[in-house]
Amino acid sequence: MSTTTSHPHIPAITMPSFRAAIGTLRTWVQRARKRARDRDALALLSDRELRDFSADRWTIGQEVSKPFWRG
Repeated sequence: MSTTTSHPHIPAITMPSFRAAIGTLRTWVQRARKRARDRDALALLSDRELRDFSADRWTIGQEVSKPFWRG
């Protein structure tokens, strides 16, 4: 007989690697920059140009106010 006490198995918590975290951060920064460029480009459009693709200032404002990860 064994004198050791058996312990329940506790699974290890998987931690994302440093490279994966850097990759995710890089993706978020790229998305934020793209969203800012798009927002600036939309701000330069006239009301007539916005109507050409069925948009107005209010709907554009609602869209660009969303967080970049939802874009």
